[in-house]
Amino acid sequence: MTVALDASMLILLFDAHAKAPVDASTGVVVSHAQERLRHFLNTYSRPKGSQIIIPTPALSEFLVRAKPEHIPEYLGQLQRIRGCHIAPFSSRAAIELAEMLRALLSEGGRLRKLESETRAKAKFDQQIVAIAKVEGATTIYSDDVGLKNFAARFAIETIGIAQLPLSPDSARGSLTLEPPIIREDNVED
Repeated sequence: MTVALDASMLILLFDAHAKAPVDASTGVVVSHAQERLRHFLNTYSRPKGSQIIIPTPALSEFLVRAKPEHIPEYLGQLQRIRGCHIAPFSSRAAIELAEMLRALLSEGGRLRKLESETRAKAKFDQQIVAIAKVEGATTIYSDDVGLKNFAARFAIETIGIAQLPLSPDSARGSLTLEPPIIREDNVED
């Protein structure tokens, strides 16, 4: 199975101070967002044949916020994740995106951008979806509403950070138990 990560996931993965997103279904900030993502990567990358795609537009969105001296470290860490590879916006992805946009044009006569997004942002999202599709990804991990809406039109599922489970160790938490108090009047002779 192949999945893709967008820039919001990369930011959570590498920036310890990144703010967790708000869960769209509850309106509450997602708890333990970074732990959820790390647990997903640790469990997903283990089975042989699993692939994690990092589309180059998503990587670019992430790296623009990174300190230049940290970029080689981030790229090295991505390379160490089993089954992870950076996927370019290739000619195949360009053709796929053109077909996607042509399908949208034939449905409604013209492409409408979301008011909350800039045209450039919409193009990045569309490129990420096209790369994911060309690479065979069935799911994109993202909390980006625009990306989610575009992906849904082409039968690619999106999963947000709130939908990722915590590791059993994190979910279990810590519980401090005090030894029971044995009262002397309950002790039988």
